[in-house]
Formats: sequence, C-alpha cells, structure tokens
Amino acid sequence: MATNCSQCVNIAVQLPDDRILLHKHRSNAQWCVTVERYIKSTESSLDCVNDILWNLFGIDPFGYSDAFAEIKRYPPTKGIQDKNIVIYIMKLKSAIAFRTKPEEQFMAMPWNTLLNDIRINSVYAGNGLQKHTPNAIIVSRELHIKEVF
Repeated sequence: MATNCSQCVNIAVQLPDDRILLHKHRSNAQWCVTVERYIKSTESSLDCVNDILWNLFGIDPFGYSDAFAEIKRYPPTKGIQDKNIVIYIMKLKSAIAFRTKPEEQFMAMPWNTLLNDIRINSVYAGNGLQKHTPNAIIVSRELHIKEVF
C-alpha cells in the first residue's frame, strides 16, 4: 500500500449499457475494475469520490442532476480481506464526456466477460504479470457475491 496511506478508495462504474468501466494509468500495466485512489486516515473517502467525479469525469459532485441511476458506498462485509478497501458503486444512466488526462486509460466490458478475464488472466495466471490489480480481484469477488452487477 502507498506510503502514509491507510485506505484505498475504489469506485466501480457501470455504464448506461451495463458494461463495467476498467481504468489504468499509462505507467501501470494492470487494469483496475475500479478507479483506485489511496488516501490518508485523516482524509474523507467521500471527498476522494467527489474529486474523482469532478477531475476524471467532469461531473459536479454537488449537482449530480440526472447523471446517475445510483451512487452509493458499498457496505463492508466479512468477505473483504483488506478492511482498508472502501468501495463505492456508481451506475450512470446517461452518457458523459470524460475530461480526463491523456495518461488515464479506460476500457469497458460486460460484467461476465470481465469476471472470466480476471479468472483467466489474473486469478490463475502463471508466472507472468497478472492483468488486473489485486484490488480488482478482491472488489470484483465481493461485487459478484452480492450480485451488484
């Protein structure tokens, strides 16, 4: 985990056509099922979410209007191995234009395809670099168990 940080905030995004948005920074070879941000214990996870909404998606966090079908914090359960992983679910109900920086990369795929991709290329991956981050594996497992998507 990042130095001086105690929590990792994860925002899972479901697009209007029900595909899941995957994210990675150009400097990272692995994909995230969520937009992941490390924060300090003194920082608010909701402030982190609002920052991502504004700076990555161009959505005013204080005037959601009709952008979301749902945005909520996923309640922690016994299944999450790392209690410092905070999960938010954002389900978009209309298309948005990203205002992200060029080094941020995105890809979208159907939920079942994503789970299969994680299973083949990360959970059972051989000696090579896994395609998805460890957080992606933990979060996707939890969301699959709870049938969030």
